[in-house]
Amino acid sequence: MRVFVLLSFVLFAGCDRNSPGVNDDNVTTELLERVSKQRNVVEDVGASARLQPLGANGLIGNTGLRCRFTRDGVLLFISAGQAGAARIDGATRNVRAEAEIGPTGGFFRGGEIGVSIGVQPGGAARIAVTNRLTEATAETTGNWTCEGN
Repeated sequence: MRVFVLLSFVLFAGCDRNSPGVNDDNVTTELLERVSKQRNVVEDVGASARLQPLGANGLIGNTGLRCRFTRDGVLLFISAGQAGAARIDGATRNVRAEAEIGPTGGFFRGGEIGVSIGVQPGGAARIAVTNRLTEATAETTGNWTCEGN
């Protein structure tokens, strides 16, 4: 026990308020600002599955059946052939068809993103986007239209 107390005293003897790096001003301004900013940051997990407007040129050059999901005239998802694209959390995400695509909808997957589109009775379409990493899911209704062969 005496050895522990003596060793502790020796270790802490070199630490005093005048040591380099110990400055009350640095602690109260820089460190506290960083800590307080980190505490106030709230991550929007839902953004990892939320659709954003997509540019119309997402899949130029692909052939075959071309389908698009829109809401209030804004393009949210586009597919051509077996490829699809959506803008999620600020980035364009490319996905591949996992099932047959057609006028009744389709299912796509790319990395952690899954996109399911289905046309409901009465003509309204529903799109559901799931992020498997964050477990976030976002759904919205709109229009699903297809053209081509």
